[in-house]
Amino acid sequence: MSRTAPTTRKTPVSGWTAKLILAVIALLAIGGTLFHEQNPLTRSAEARATEIAVASAATYVTLRTMNAVLSSATEAEVTAGVFVAEGTVKPLRALEPLDDTIEKISSAVFAVMVATGVLSVGLGPLGAVGAALAAVGAVLLIALPARRLSGTLAVYGLLLWVGLPLTFVAAQEAATFLTDPTLARHQATIAEITAAVTLSDASPAEGWWERARETVEGMERYGDLARTIWNRADELIAAYVGLLSLYLVRLVVLPVAMLLGLVALVRRI
Repeated sequence: MSRTAPTTRKTPVSGWTAKLILAVIALLAIGGTLFHEQNPLTRSAEARATEIAVASAATYVTLRTMNAVLSSATEAEVTAGVFVAEGTVKPLRALEPLDDTIEKISSAVFAVMVATGVLSVGLGPLGAVGAALAAVGAVLLIALPARRLSGTLAVYGLLLWVGLPLTFVAAQEAATFLTDPTLARHQATIAEITAAVTLSDASPAEGWWERARETVEGMERYGDLARTIWNRADELIAAYVGLLSLYLVRLVVLPVAMLLGLVALVRRI
């Protein structure tokens, strides 16, 4: 006499429990859509993005100041004359490659500053869209549980609503712990080298002798500045490139890596 294997059926309790959970998710997601500005997770992520934007803006200002000073130094002319022959020379023209490099770095830092500014105001609307998708997906899962589209909408909505700000906040916490010593070292190097970089705003002197003395003193000041920057150009460029790299790690590398890890984990479940 053959025996048939017992078949397992889902109990009504388990089916109703799943629908109840989905209904709660749908209600929470609707609330997340309507009140996305009060979402503490999104607000925390926006605050972290604002911190990066402020730091990159300060770096951009120092870069543009350095760029302006170097441009003025490279264009400074000295008039020399022997008897009746006169000519002008630009003794600090050798700083022009450094000036061009700093200008390129400042453009990259400006792009980072704009990107973080967009994030600081865009995470809220993205979270609202994600919450709306999660609500629609949860409702469809209750009504049409066999449809693949329902689960896809719910999963990707939850990733936008919760996953994106969560991974961004976690990435900033990890970056603070891992990169703060390096960030402080680069900032100290830049502050030390650029301490003497100031733009002269003194009023022009009157009289031939005063103008001549001011010209000589100005060239000496530019010469000292040029020697300081030239002797430590490698350190200065390395520090600025290091700062730019750290901004990219905080803004792109760590958040994207954590978000991809979360997506892979969700797909395994």
